[in-house]
Amino acid sequence: MSKSRVLFNLLAGAAVSLALAAGAQAQANRTFVSTHGSDSNTATDCGASAPCRNFSAAISVLNPGGEVVVLDSGGYGNGGNPTVIGKALTIDATGVHAAATAGAGNDVFDITAGSADVVVLRGLAIIGAGHSGVNGVNISSAGTVHVEYCEVQGFSNDGIHDSLSANGRLFTYETVFRDNSHDGIFISTSSGTASAYIHDCDFSTNGNAGVEAGAGSMASVVRSAAFHNGTGFMADTAGAAASLVVSECHAVNNTTGISASGASASLSFAYTLVTQNGTGLSSSGGASLLGSSPGTSVVNGNTTNGSSTGSVTLQ
Repeated sequence: MSKSRVLFNLLAGAAVSLALAAGAQAQANRTFVSTHGSDSNTATDCGASAPCRNFSAAISVLNPGGEVVVLDSGGYGNGGNPTVIGKALTIDATGVHAAATAGAGNDVFDITAGSADVVVLRGLAIIGAGHSGVNGVNISSAGTVHVEYCEVQGFSNDGIHDSLSANGRLFTYETVFRDNSHDGIFISTSSGTASAYIHDCDFSTNGNAGVEAGAGSMASVVRSAAFHNGTGFMADTAGAAASLVVSECHAVNNTTGISASGASASLSFAYTLVTQNGTGLSSSGGASLLGSSPGTSVVNGNTTNGSSTGSVTLQ
C-alpha cells in the first residue's frame, strides 16, 4: 500500500474517531421543559419543539453553564424525587407558574456543584407538600447559588438549607419564605466561610427563624421583612464565628425580633424596625448584639424591648 494511501486511512480514522467523540459529548446549551413534554426527548436534547417533562431529564443533556427554560405553567417536581444539580446551570421559569413539589422525606433541589460553579434558580414555586418535604433547596457544595423571584414554603426543615464544607456564596433576591418548620434560610459551613447576601425578601411563619446565620457564616440581610416567625433574624453558633448584619429591615410580630446566641456570634443592625414582638432584642451566651450609633433603628412596642450589648458607629 502506498504511503499516501496509508496516510489517507490514518486521517480518515482520526476524523471518524473525533466525530464519534463529539457525538458522544454533544449536549445543548439550552434545554426546555413543558407539561406536554416527554423525558424520552433527551434523545434530541430536550429542544423547544420536543421538550422534556422534568428538570432532571433536561439537566442530564445540558452543557455546564447552560439554561433550562420552562415553557408553560405546571408542576415539575420530578415525581417527588429530588432534582440533583451537580454542575453550573440556570433554571428559568420567568413568566409562568412553575411549581416543584417535594416527595415525602425528600428535598426539592439538592445542589452538589463544584467550587467554581454558579447555579441560578429563577421564578419557581418550591413546595414542601404540607411539611412532608425536608428542604426546598439543600446546598451541599457550590461556588455561588442565586435564588431569585421564588416562593419557598411548607418544608419540615428549611426553605434554603445552605450547609457547606467549604467556601460558598448564596444570593437571594425577591423571594418569599413561609411556613417552614425550622428556618426560612439557614447558612453554615464546617470549613471556610459561607457568605450570603439576602435582599428584598419576606419571611413569615417559619418555626425557628426567618434567617439563621450559623457556624462559619458571614451574612447580610437588607430591605427584608420577618413577621410571625419564632425569631426574625438570628446569629447562633456553638462553633466557628457567625456574623449577621441586618439593615433596612422589619422584624414584626415574631416571638423574638432579633437575637444573637453563643460567644462566637455577632449580629449588627441599623435602620431597622423591631416592634410588636414578644421580645425585641435578645442576646445570650456571650454573643455580640450591636445597634447602630447614632441610633437609627426603632426598638419599641414589644412586650419586652430588650437591649443590645453595645453599638457600632456608622461611618
